[in-house]
Amino acid sequence: MRPIEGISIMRNHKKLFFFGILAFFKVIFSTPAAAAVLYVGSGGYSSIQSAVDAASLGDTVVVAPGLYFENVVGTVSDLLLVSEEFQISKTVTKDTTQLNASGLGSAIEIKADGVIFRGFTVHAYVLGISIENCSAVIDNCIIYNTGVTEVNPRGINAYLAQSSQAYVEITNNEIYDNTRSDYWLSSGGRGINVSSNKAGELCSVFIDNNTIYGTDHRGMSVAHVSATITNNFLHDNGVYFKNRTYNVGIVLAYNKGNVLIQYNTIINVQAGNPACRDRHQTRQRSQQYQYEKQGLDFCGCVDDSIF
Repeated sequence: MRPIEGISIMRNHKKLFFFGILAFFKVIFSTPAAAAVLYVGSGGYSSIQSAVDAASLGDTVVVAPGLYFENVVGTVSDLLLVSEEFQISKTVTKDTTQLNASGLGSAIEIKADGVIFRGFTVHAYVLGISIENCSAVIDNCIIYNTGVTEVNPRGINAYLAQSSQAYVEITNNEIYDNTRSDYWLSSGGRGINVSSNKAGELCSVFIDNNTIYGTDHRGMSVAHVSATITNNFLHDNGVYFKNRTYNVGIVLAYNKGNVLIQYNTIINVQAGNPACRDRHQTRQRSQQYQYEKQGLDFCGCVDDSIF
């Protein structure tokens, strides 16, 4: 018996309608939402932290000029956190958009991959910008710690466990006045401090075109990671204490290969007796002091790791 033609056509229409609806909902629920721009300032969020908390993956937080007394914690991946000044002019001026930690902890802790922090002044901290086991970019910031004492300040501090396989870029920053009043030989301020839980090649840093001065311990310290350190200007780092000079511009400690240092300028560094003491692995003391006169100290590095 032949099927009734009208009923067959109706059934086909129902099938097409059903699959059309199914495809529509598939598109709606599978397409990611467009990245949002969240504004901190008049007419927007009242604090940087509240905007960060409201952000989602890939969003941008734009911060109006002002003084923000906050200890921001960033846990949203692929977040761009940028000052309005930099977003408009591509420049940053001291204290125009200041994140002030009130001498407590970090001005910002970055705990999610892909965060970009750009165009801010960071002030009054223990660890100015703290990066914990994640990839991040710190760019075009002014980071200074005048007036905070009896701590071991770090302008930028990155701790990268090898398991995180993190990659960090630190570029175009001015970092200064990371000192402590009651200076101890094994402690003090550092402009940039990068370390890992063990020597390895899974984590890496790119440090380029930064200016670092006025630290009383190490201008820059990089330990246990692969590193590219280029085009930085370090001056007047180190301290004169009890008739002796201490510390250096750049310290490398137990880095395994893949380390490139070139085109850096290091001047006026107190480098007579660096605080980095363990030199037992590969380099002779004569080689150590040859480099120390240039503001460099290699501590337990593999010989062919420096180019």
